[in-house]
Amino acid sequence: MLTVKQAIDSGIEHALNGPPSHAFEPLALVNLAGQHLIGMYRWEWCKRRVASLNLRAGRDMIELPDDFAGLEAIETIDNTSISVRMVSQPELLQIKAQQVMLPSSVFFVAEAYVDDDNDPQRRNMAALQVFPTPESSMDGFFTINYRGGWPPVTNEMPQEVALPLPNDGSCDALYLTVLRAFARGFEEDDQRSLEQELERIAMGAIFAAAKAADLRRFEYRGRLRNGALDTANRSRAPYRMTLNSLPEGLDA
Repeated sequence: MLTVKQAIDSGIEHALNGPPSHAFEPLALVNLAGQHLIGMYRWEWCKRRVASLNLRAGRDMIELPDDFAGLEAIETIDNTSISVRMVSQPELLQIKAQQVMLPSSVFFVAEAYVDDDNDPQRRNMAALQVFPTPESSMDGFFTINYRGGWPPVTNEMPQEVALPLPNDGSCDALYLTVLRAFARGFEEDDQRSLEQELERIAMGAIFAAAKAADLRRFEYRGRLRNGALDTANRSRAPYRMTLNSLPEGLDA
């Protein structure tokens, strides 16, 4: 496991032969490198996160976890009598506008980004928009499986805390390589060199080894579903839920 201190010592200070200039906080570079690494690939180790979401009467928005980066699956607390269907924002608007008779046992949900009107610092928060608007409250009504992003490393954390990387160390070398590229690029204020170095890393053996290790995780993907093998996402094309998301009476 790679700790925050090891990242600063072996990543930033190793690349610069000393601490960075006062213009850049080491933790800012730690987080920039982490965010870039998360975006390089659809990592399996980012996917298997689970959270329970509460339903609140009169509220059609449910706030998602801070590290939310994409929905993988969603179920209700009682999936035998109450179902949930993921739809897009345009589909949800269509469902609302056509005012068709909707089954009371179905909730339609769409991913959205919302602002907190009471806190100007809370902008573009990930949320689920729910329709119809709940008439009653229930804790843990939805359970989601989601893809996590990079949780920010802050000054309040001890430097001995492990970075949010796989425990087997399979991404440590890649992360340090990315972190050193960011450290040099920001210290020298050379964006072009940074971009070229990141492109080189994306084509290199260290990245390939990290991807190969990631592919060996969770080989079993489940049963046949919706006419396609769950293993079809090995190409890492964006995963799509192929649910029949519109109720009878609505045009696709």
